[in-house]
Amino acid sequence: CAAYSDIYSASEKTNFGGQASYTQPVPLTYITQSSGWALNSEYDPDTPDGYELIFGPTGGANNAPGYMGFSFLDTYDVDSCAELCNTRGADPVGGVCKFFNIWEAVVSGIPTTYTCSMYFTPTDASSAVNYGQGDL
Repeated sequence: CAAYSDIYSASEKTNFGGQASYTQPVPLTYITQSSGWALNSEYDPDTPDGYELIFGPTGGANNAPGYMGFSFLDTYDVDSCAELCNTRGADPVGGVCKFFNIWEAVVSGIPTTYTCSMYFTPTDASSAVNYGQGDL
């Protein structure tokens, strides 16, 4: 088996986030505005309908059991993330979405992505241990 490729200089090697592949000052990539929301039995007008704020904002995204998947958002929009959780199909093992974690990825000081991660098991701040990849 043989693999062939063009040869690139270090300055030409970039990833989708726009950082060069050679060493940069750290931290370039980190997570901000991470907060977790869980289903609530009562209506709370200050939060998305049927949810309550469990933790946050904090500097880490969830790494918790019950993960169902994620969706990218155009903006940091808690209501949109709640709607995605409400309309997500049930997990065959854990059932419906009961918790979501919305967070913003920051690359070189610029908000790059807004992510809505969904779970069938609520959790707490102790699972918010994903602080990003550092230098991509």
